Amino acid sequence: MPSPRSDPFARLADLPLRSFRPEPALRVIESTVDRCRFPAVDAHNHLGRWLTKRWAARDVGALLARMDAVNVASIVNLDGMWGAELDANL
Repeated sequence: MPSPRSDPFARLADLPLRSFRPEPALRVIESTVDRCRFPAVDAHNHLGRWLTKRWAARDVGALLARMDAVNVASIVNLDGMWGAELDANL
């Protein structure tokens, strides 16, 4: 294990980020958009299980209903992989 002097990142090990609570400086009117005006495409999504060991979209019917509700026309699943995992993703 490198000594603290030889490791430039050693001092970051005890950085107290857990207690960091930044206060927003920008004050603007908030707008909530519940549904896209035009059909949208979610161009970057991961629906497979390789990151979480479980399927992100376990209930396809619920996913499609949510997509319809917010006007998302399609999702691009970027999981890919190969072999049996690719077949499962497809």
